[in-house]
Amino acid sequence: MTAAMAGWLLLSGRAPERTYTIVPHLSQATYAVDEVFLNENNRLFTAVGLTRQVTGTIQLDPVQPDRSRVAEVVVDLRALTTDSHRRDRAVRDGYLHTDRFPEARLADGKLSETPVPITDGQSFHYRLVGNFTLHGVTRETTWLGEATMTADTLRGVARTRIRMSTFGIEVPRLLTLRSEDEVQLEIRYVATALQP
Repeated sequence: MTAAMAGWLLLSGRAPERTYTIVPHLSQATYAVDEVFLNENNRLFTAVGLTRQVTGTIQLDPVQPDRSRVAEVVVDLRALTTDSHRRDRAVRDGYLHTDRFPEARLADGKLSETPVPITDGQSFHYRLVGNFTLHGVTRETTWLGEATMTADTLRGVARTRIRMSTFGIEVPRLLTLRSEDEVQLEIRYVATALQP
């Protein structure tokens, strides 16, 4: 950091880095996957699962955004629900095996492609690369998102696409239903700033 930048931060009373904690009941994580019902003339349906059990910590440096980090985001997969209780049981017990792998976890995320600096109250786009763990398998994943920062709150969304098979998850292939391997994941978050 240059002396001029440090002086500006001192005069403005702003810390170079802010730590935000995700608020679970205001946040959510979803998955969307296409299913084909073979016994209904190959009807296409997009199944969407949702949970509000999302926690985590984001460290955002508005002056030097490349120093920003997503320390950790944790999603409780046991709380996932869709429009079908039968599907929910199958997903939890037969595919995600949430008794052994109850959480999905995004850690060590690094932000890039943001404006410099990030301005309070103005929406900005970002790219996030981090280690995503699902079903006991960890892979580096890239997320694209949009967020708005204020001194007290960070609101945003991040999306990525993964393949079930990459994480050792069996792709549903039933007599009456076929599921796509590719899944869209989305995290919508509201996070509040920790007071220094």
